[in-house]
Amino acid sequence: MASAESVISELAEYFEGLPLWGHELVQANVIPPATIPSIMGYLYSTLFNPNLIWDEYSYRVSEAEVELCAICAQLIGYDPKKSTGITTWGGTGTNFYGIRLGIEKALPEAFAQGVRQEVKLFCSSASHYSKLNALGWMGVGTNNLVNIPTDEDNSIRIDLLENKLRQTLDVGERIACILPTLGTTDSFGLDHLERIYHLREKLVREYDLKYVPHIHADAVIGWAWAVFNDYDFSENPMNFPRRTLRSLRDVWIIIQNLHLADSIGIDFHKTGYAPYLSSLFMVKNKDDFKLIARTPDAMPYLFQFGNYRPGIYTMESSRGSGAALSALANLKFFGKQGYRALLGYIVTIAESLRLRLEQSPYGVVVNDYNHGPVTLFRVYPDTSIMPNGRPAKLETVEGTEEDAIQRVTPTQLWYNESHSKDYAEMLVRHNAFNRRVFDIMHNTMANGGCLALSLTENYRYSVGGTPILALKSFVMTPFVSEDAMTQLMHCLEKARKQAMAELSSISS
Repeated sequence: MASAESVISELAEYFEGLPLWGHELVQANVIPPATIPSIMGYLYSTLFNPNLIWDEYSYRVSEAEVELCAICAQLIGYDPKKSTGITTWGGTGTNFYGIRLGIEKALPEAFAQGVRQEVKLFCSSASHYSKLNALGWMGVGTNNLVNIPTDEDNSIRIDLLENKLRQTLDVGERIACILPTLGTTDSFGLDHLERIYHLREKLVREYDLKYVPHIHADAVIGWAWAVFNDYDFSENPMNFPRRTLRSLRDVWIIIQNLHLADSIGIDFHKTGYAPYLSSLFMVKNKDDFKLIARTPDAMPYLFQFGNYRPGIYTMESSRGSGAALSALANLKFFGKQGYRALLGYIVTIAESLRLRLEQSPYGVVVNDYNHGPVTLFRVYPDTSIMPNGRPAKLETVEGTEEDAIQRVTPTQLWYNESHSKDYAEMLVRHNAFNRRVFDIMHNTMANGGCLALSLTENYRYSVGGTPILALKSFVMTPFVSEDAMTQLMHCLEKARKQAMAELSSISS
């Protein structure tokens, strides 16, 4: 046995070395610092330990979840009287629920009899890998995933989606779910939900389908931009800078259509600034939950009375209230105006990094068409070997080079690498160079000397099918300043020069 004091002290040691998500030099991923009210929501939950499967075990805490769902319904454009939702185990859990409802619509009675014929899940190649978890764990099979390539803005190609949907329907197979992503994890890509919705409606009429394929919007990151649904972008009362205003509006143009989805996934532990886990699954029509409900007689020791019994249809038999209380706390704490200020600020800082990269002689933003808080970028060495064997030197403002050396810009290199098969070998070399730049920065960060960034091994594929590696800055903390972006550029240049020196020593 040990004293409570010694155990508590020992537990604190396990946090040594963990990044502080509120620090301005931490830009690793879509992980925010949690607000004090949301932390208190979780603490209240642990102190009193309610179980949200039944109001008998949670009393008025269940009211918090109902209120949370009503607020979110109004925010995204659902009818609060017809919709409902549940807090669940992360964004993956919201996708599980959405896909499961889609399976039941496509194959009635599958919940009782099992999935006895193939059904397909359609989503973009940039969507979250949890789609594989859902298909595998639910017995549908990962081979029934249909990945659709994306456009330059990392949105699903509607023409290819329509072709694949038609091919599926032509052979008599069923559509379990269409899963658009509203804010991809890597690039903040946004699928055009309105176009997907109208495509679904057209195919239902044309093929005279006896069911309506379910549309689940994976909006766990992008949902928060719904706070701009009634913002006057022409008047701009909050005086957002021009670049910020453009970015916010470009996102809102798509997010305003969230109400067209049959269900939506929301993560408050991402752009909602709450602790892990704070996820919400919303359905437009609350009767959809009846498709996966059990009868109370299957649980004879529960649900004999009471008014709130989501445990009849939830995956979870034990469901804590921390997610509901922390999410509700932040909605009340920030309100729409607070979230607008928060999102506007982090986008402003992200735009300042993009501007620096655009003006630098060696860097390029690769997700230029995605206007959120994440910036994917690549850096290049001063000299590269072109596909024709000629040396190429990055263009600089001063000096000239001899005729034997071709002068290029980072933008030209990036475009050629991603759009020409002739540049496949160069793309691989520059992937390795960027990986080395990241490793140098990461090792420096571990010693407190640089920013904490992340990278993606496969932002997307080039025309030739080669994965494209990119460095990633994900601005989430409201305590970041533009000075941090200046420091980031200094760190990049230092790491780039070290990587070039290592290449030079190897070649010599």
